[in-house]
Amino acid sequence: MKEKILRGTKILVTISTVIIIIIMIFTVKKDTLEYLKEAKPVFLLLTFIAWLLYISLDAYRVQILAKALNKKVPITTAFEVILSGLFLAAVTPFQTGGLPVQLYILNKKKISAGQGTLILLFRGVLGFGVQLLLIPVILYFFHAYLKSAIIETLLKYFTIFYLVVILLFIIILKKTDSFKRFVLNRIKKYKDRRKIEKELKFERVTKNILEEIDEFKLGLRLYFARKKLLLLEAFLLTLFSMLSYYFMAPMLLYSLGQSGSIYLAIAFQVILQMVLLFMPTPGASGIAEGSFIALFQVICPKALLGVYTILWRFFTFYISAGIGGFIFIKVLHFPEPKKMEKVQIEVDSKVVKTKTD
Repeated sequence: MKEKILRGTKILVTISTVIIIIIMIFTVKKDTLEYLKEAKPVFLLLTFIAWLLYISLDAYRVQILAKALNKKVPITTAFEVILSGLFLAAVTPFQTGGLPVQLYILNKKKISAGQGTLILLFRGVLGFGVQLLLIPVILYFFHAYLKSAIIETLLKYFTIFYLVVILLFIIILKKTDSFKRFVLNRIKKYKDRRKIEKELKFERVTKNILEEIDEFKLGLRLYFARKKLLLLEAFLLTLFSMLSYYFMAPMLLYSLGQSGSIYLAIAFQVILQMVLLFMPTPGASGIAEGSFIALFQVICPKALLGVYTILWRFFTFYISAGIGGFIFIKVLHFPEPKKMEKVQIEVDSKVVKTKTD
């Protein structure tokens, strides 16, 4: 795991560095410096405050979702879940590496893998709900700005992905037994292919997976049947957290002395956040910058577009990933084998299991 993370970090740094250099070469013009003389640094401070509010509300949301399952998550742990997850998403293909470590962090607070998955899933579902509310409005008022081939491709990608997620969600709810049989069959095929000989260990892992599926479904019922007010509170936290994120782009535009449309900048942010979640490159590097330039060139002068893009990535991505990296190192600083306690993480197909001897 350590080697994969180091390799992903190197790839991320390499791609990001190359992309920054390319952006600066093609966008910095003679009049870029003249534009920068009109910069208003106070808006950089406001952008940082927006980032801080975005992360803080997201962490509090994790607390509320855990509370709905009658679990207590300290605010420091919630920050660890959010930021370490963002770091691992940044250094893994399709941004999928965050889940195992997030589950491990929650497991240290006696939250099972099924409950942890439910908390993290609903964190995503609530974000998806906010986007579903905003997308029709954006398409109605700003459709003229979304007709490029790149944007249409990104929107199709987003639509297909979320339809698959919704379908899987429905299958788990309505066809739980069939889904469990499917999972069991896949695990057996994996065992046979890898020639796993530790039968007891394999059976124990399989049993835990099936139990977590049942616990996941029970948690869903708990959210919707008995914890509706907490779910509403989590939704409102999601709304304000995402609005804080969306306001970063227009504030950065103001920091460069420009006065583009706030509404259009927010609309573009919504589109970008939706389609970049599962892009193949670590942290969606390259794709994120290219998509940002394709969208925001209509409201930002070309001489400032490169600087604007780099600032946006710094506040919406690099800060979170950087801090998350330090937290990740701290969280996974395991005890030495000679000590009384031994912590072992087994990550297999996004299943995390913690053992304490």
